[in-house]
Amino acid sequence: MTSAAQQPIVHFVGSIPLPDTETVFRRLSEVAGPHLRRLPDGETGIRKTWIRFLQDVLAGNPAIEVAMMCRRSNSCSGTAS
Repeated sequence: MTSAAQQPIVHFVGSIPLPDTETVFRRLSEVAGPHLRRLPDGETGIRKTWIRFLQDVLAGNPAIEVAMMCRRSNSCSGTAS
């Protein structure tokens, strides 16, 4: 077995609760550097709440009909199915 095969690999998935992509890259490199093969960008900024981000993107597509949109304030708009 080679030394590379003996190295454990760390795989980060999804959001990283840091303020921006550069901070994510720097911090993950510090804590897991030699064990990393790939780095996520941390889904920072507007993508931090990824499902909400996608809801807005999809709602802006004229080919998609939004049945109902609910906000955190528990107010809903649109047509309920």
